Amino acid sequence: ADGSAYASPVEYWVPFTLDGCGFHDADWRKNWSNTAYLKEGSLGCVNMKPSEAANVFNNLSQSVNASRDQRIQLKIGK
Repeated sequence: ADGSAYASPVEYWVPFTLDGCGFHDADWRKNWSNTAYLKEGSLGCVNMKPSEAANVFNNLSQSVNASRDQRIQLKIGK
């Protein structure tokens, strides 16, 4: 689940689960209040204001701990 089939393209994407949840910009959102998630929430992703997404993205680091038998590829990219 790399997000490639998702209907809303994003500029910044950083997965944090193996089944497709991640941090991403959300330019379609207009309500950024503390209670927006109650009626306009995500299905698991962390939506970010486009104006703040680059800063968050550029300050994240990656750590993967996988066994020899696991084939895990995490993509962090713009």
